[in-house]
Order: sequence, then C-alpha cells, then structure tokens
Amino acid sequence: MTQILSAPIVARHVDSYNLEPLMLGLFVEALSTVVFAFTKSYGAWCFARAISGISSSCIISSGFLHVQRRFANDPEGMGQSMSLVATGIIMGVTFGPPLGGLLYGISEPLPFLFLICLICLCALLTYMLSLRLPPDITDKADSVKETNEEFKSKLKKLLYDPNITITLLSLFCANAAISCLEATFGLYMDKQFGFTVEQIGMLYIIGAVPSVIGSKIAGDLGNKHGRWKVVWVGMVMQGGFYALGPKDNFPVEITSLIGLGLGMGLVDGCAPALLAQRAGSHHDGTGIVYTLNTMAVQGGFVF
Repeated sequence: MTQILSAPIVARHVDSYNLEPLMLGLFVEALSTVVFAFTKSYGAWCFARAISGISSSCIISSGFLHVQRRFANDPEGMGQSMSLVATGIIMGVTFGPPLGGLLYGISEPLPFLFLICLICLCALLTYMLSLRLPPDITDKADSVKETNEEFKSKLKKLLYDPNITITLLSLFCANAAISCLEATFGLYMDKQFGFTVEQIGMLYIIGAVPSVIGSKIAGDLGNKHGRWKVVWVGMVMQGGFYALGPKDNFPVEITSLIGLGLGMGLVDGCAPALLAQRAGSHHDGTGIVYTLNTMAVQGGFVF
C-alpha cells in the first residue's frame, strides 16, 4: 500500500535525477532490513515494511528509467533489457521467500544480514555506475526542471493516452489474477487434496518458475513479433487457464498454475518496454510511466 501511496511523490521527481532515487531506495531498504534483523517489535516491523514499500517504488521507477535512457536509440536492446529487469523483480519475489526460510532455519537474523550485504553490494555498483554515466544521460536529467503545473499536465496526458492506460490495465489484471490465486490457492490445496505447507510452497515455486521464464523470453518475442501481441497472448493465456477445469483434478490444477504464471511473465516482461516506447515517442521520455507501472502492479496485488 505504501508503494502505491508513495508513487506520486516519486513520479514528481524521477525525471529530474539519474540514479540518485535508486541509491536512495537501496539505502532505505537497507535501513528497513536492519530493523527486521535486530528488533522483534510488531510496531517497528510495520514501520520497516512501510518504508520498504517506499524504497521499492524508488528503485523500480529509477531503474526502469535508467534502462530507457541508456537504450533510447536501441529499441531492441531496450526491450531485452527491460524484460531482464522484470525477470529480476519476479525472481526476487519468487525465490526470496524459500531462500529466506532456509537461512532463517539456520539463524533468525541470517536472511536479513545476507540481504543487507546484497543491498550494500548493489549500492556500491550503482554508485560506480553513476560516476560513468555518459553526458547524454546526465544532460537529460539536468534539463528536466518542471513546475507542479507542468507535472500535472504531463501526468494528465499520460493518463489520457489509451496506449498507456491499456498497458497499465493489462498489468493490473495480470497481477490481480495471480494475487487472487495466492490468496486462495493454499487453502484450496489443503482442503481439496490435503497438502502440507511444504508441498504447497513447492507448488508455488512450480507456478512461479514459468513467470520467470515468460518474462525472460518476453523481450525477444516482443522484438520479433510485436510487444502488443505478446501482451495480448499473455492475457489470453491467463483467462484461458483460469477457466480451465475441473479444478478438483490435480493435473488440471498444475497445468492452470503453470499457464497462469507464464501468462503473467509475458505481460510483466513486455509492458515496461511498451510504456517506454510510448513515453519516448509521445511524452518526452518521461519516467512517470514507471511509477504508474508500479501502481498498476501493486494495485493488482492489493485487489
């Protein structure tokens, strides 16, 4: 929820900076992880989780915008790179929980300490990259100094652009489908098939791996066949596998799970490049589209 609420603030400033929001997000993420590692207060954990949402908004928006600026004159490279970024996000969501559970079984603070080290490494690499940015990228950020009225006008144009809104709606629906599944899948598998918690966790991974694969291949497929087609195929797959039945048949259930994950991966892997393509050709390459991307994805999970 805080990721959605903080997105407008990030959107207001993201165009005026290069990698600074990404580094700020990593710093805030490290701070929240320290709280998880060394406190057991419920209130402190709620606070840490809230600021973690803010950091995610900064990291994702700034990261996608940097890729867009880096590959402004290379549409195919941008499509492939953005699908890799989306793959990284999905991999973190997919493999983070089981890895964290494994490390937590060894020592309670261990998963958080491991994450802090990883965040610090990412921050160091980001800082080194910021020192080597080419002038065309740094000049692009320095040239964007807009008033609140200009920002509102730019945001309004984005929201009235059907290419942007349809892409955002696709992202919302794709992630809402997975969110509804996550909320009910565990209970259903327990009651219908008597699965244990460990078995249900493994089934989640089975469904998540196709998401990773789908997002990885989405960049190449979008370059070859058109990004709209890939997003359309992903949405059709999700609708079809949701309707596939009977769901009390275990092979059908697994097939549905795999198909839903693959469909979501195709949508999430292609949508950022679609937004970048439209923003670059009609909206001066604004990074606001990536905060809208974040709001659509998280809105789907809140739904």
